[in-house]
Amino acid sequence: MPALNDGELDVWLTEWQIEEDGYDVAVGDEITWSLYAADQPWIDHILEAPRTVPLQLDFYAEELSEVERATREDVRGTIIRIDQVSVRFVTDPDKRGFSMPETRGGQQHSVSSLSDRRPHHGSIDGRVVRVRS
Repeated sequence: MPALNDGELDVWLTEWQIEEDGYDVAVGDEITWSLYAADQPWIDHILEAPRTVPLQLDFYAEELSEVERATREDVRGTIIRIDQVSVRFVTDPDKRGFSMPETRGGQQHSVSSLSDRRPHHGSIDGRVVRVRS
């Protein structure tokens, strides 16, 4: 992944929320988002290559706890990169039949929009969207 430049921020978008809401943006789009603290331990668990993604777009922010809502940060800018994150799910040996993402198995593929899908192994778990303010 290219290093962040001044004024750039990586934002996590969860795939099931994108799909459920039919949300789509593309590289070059201007956005104004209310963001909340991302689940960095989850991102660290799934991504093969470490990447700091401090904030997430949450379409269900009203369901967040008061503490989570207190992390709100409003961001305005231009989308300059979108990375599809795909990961294989494996059976957790300690929990009968429960599937979990393969530790550090997540792959990132650059795409032009949220609706763009690159061939991948496993399931798309989310997107990392780089925004320049």
